[in-house]
Amino acid sequence: MSVIKDAQSLESLTETIPNLLVCKSMSKCYALSGLRVAYAVSQKIKYLRRFIPPWAVSLPGQLAAVAALKNPEYYRQQYNIIHQEREQLSELLRNEQFEVLPGVANFVLTFLPVDSSYTSHSFIEACKEKGVFIRDAQNMGVTLGDNAVRFAVRSHVENQKMMECVREVLSL
Repeated sequence: MSVIKDAQSLESLTETIPNLLVCKSMSKCYALSGLRVAYAVSQKIKYLRRFIPPWAVSLPGQLAAVAALKNPEYYRQQYNIIHQEREQLSELLRNEQFEVLPGVANFVLTFLPVDSSYTSHSFIEACKEKGVFIRDAQNMGVTLGDNAVRFAVRSHVENQKMMECVREVLSL
């Protein structure tokens, strides 16, 4: 299973844990990917501002983020859609013999099927030739090996298109 059931954000814990810092991307759920916007929650925010330049986020990004945060219902809906799509995508990948690691993010971290002749790099290049972009995950903080790939959780239609490409590439 790829989802930790009842997964919750750690944001609320910042009220009771003074040194906890939670930083959240607003890319997928708020549809702000191109603006590179995130927000942080911590009791130490005033202290941390000394280290963050005032131009870290563009003005359009700031305006979009503030507008997005004023609509929490939209965020809840998007969050639920992403979790549902991640579950479906994870299951489809397992059906193609990928090893899917557990997670609650807006991506699925996997290892290529054992019987595949691809490395993560060659698999990603083969998918790219077909217009589908997948991330190489072999250097995501730790060495995962040369068969780790990361799939972004997208819309249902986009996930289906991605899986068609994956099946086609694996059949070559």
